[in-house]
Amino acid sequence: MHAHSGPEAAEIRPSHPHRRVTSFRSRRSSLSDSQQATWNRLWPEIGTVARPAEPGGHYPALDTDAWFGRSAPLVLEVGCGTGISTLAMARDEPDLDVIAVEVYKKGLAQLLGAIDRTAATDAPVTNIRLIRGDGIDVLQHLIPSGALTGVRVFFPDPWPKARHHKRRLLQPQTLDLIVDRLRPGGVLHAATDHADYAEQIGCEVVRQREKGLRAAYVEGFPRVRGDLVITFSPDGNSPVEAIPHLVAKQQEGYDMVIGSRYLPPARSADDDWLTAFGNWTFTHAINVLHGHAWRRPYTDAMVIYRIYRTRLFYELELDQPAGYAVEKWFGTRLGVEPLLSVRAAKRKLRIAEIPVDEPARIGGERKLQPFRWGAGYMTQVFRELYFWK
Repeated sequence: MHAHSGPEAAEIRPSHPHRRVTSFRSRRSSLSDSQQATWNRLWPEIGTVARPAEPGGHYPALDTDAWFGRSAPLVLEVGCGTGISTLAMARDEPDLDVIAVEVYKKGLAQLLGAIDRTAATDAPVTNIRLIRGDGIDVLQHLIPSGALTGVRVFFPDPWPKARHHKRRLLQPQTLDLIVDRLRPGGVLHAATDHADYAEQIGCEVVRQREKGLRAAYVEGFPRVRGDLVITFSPDGNSPVEAIPHLVAKQQEGYDMVIGSRYLPPARSADDDWLTAFGNWTFTHAINVLHGHAWRRPYTDAMVIYRIYRTRLFYELELDQPAGYAVEKWFGTRLGVEPLLSVRAAKRKLRIAEIPVDEPARIGGERKLQPFRWGAGYMTQVFRELYFWK
């Protein structure tokens, strides 16, 4: 690990009389000329540094009402990175004030630039403030007890090696600190894609026994306790910033809301001509054969990214092997989503779509079986005309 020196180092080192193990890695970064200009212009107004007024001294008080120019529910995001989801959620939740904490100046500069660009639009984002420093310092010294409506920690460094687990941010003592800073009814929203880390912070992790995405649903749904479930691609290309939009649309009274890749202006960076044609074909077949076309047709009946009522998985009998019987004819395994789309349309459920971009996948291998899957799904779509009522 590289050590920092000089004034920049003072901004990001935790200020303790004795060295504390930190959850972040030190690294150097520099800003472009335009980023530095934006930083110089905006940082004095909406940014600050988590450090005491003098070494070993007290931290200056943080008056959030004065800083934001209003009194509103306060959310703290620890480790905002470049702030893509921070900005999206702040835009969708204008009644919340958001403090984004990050140790790396480069990430904060990118978020500052994104905030600045909204100023020229019809909907400027004015409810974000930035702190450069260690999230633990911020919680300990700048946030009073019971002050927060929410704390967000999205994908913290998992430090996977056992000897590094002490560096993980979400330790029992940190969780106790967060609980103290939350008001009654406040929420800690933590997300990780590392199973061991999830178990450490008290999440229930289900390790599936059988291979295949459908097996994950069948084994996982009995553990779902909430009324709603959001399913997303295991390849990392279901953008998290769309979650508030999916939830908000569902709250209008829909049984299912789909994050469509083909509802304008959405685009898919993972599609090629073959998958685009296949999705178009299956979606239109479902619309025509199962009556959805005459009310509000699907534009994307195949996508995984959607929110729906948990009970639908059982009410539509998506857990029953009989619905997928055709897969043995073609020597493949079929997913849940096409059958979910078919049966939701047949049941005349309230269905909506919102446009959601599909970026390039960040993990997983594309295991496309165009002819087996194509034949299997199309046979399944036609079979549903008489099989399931």
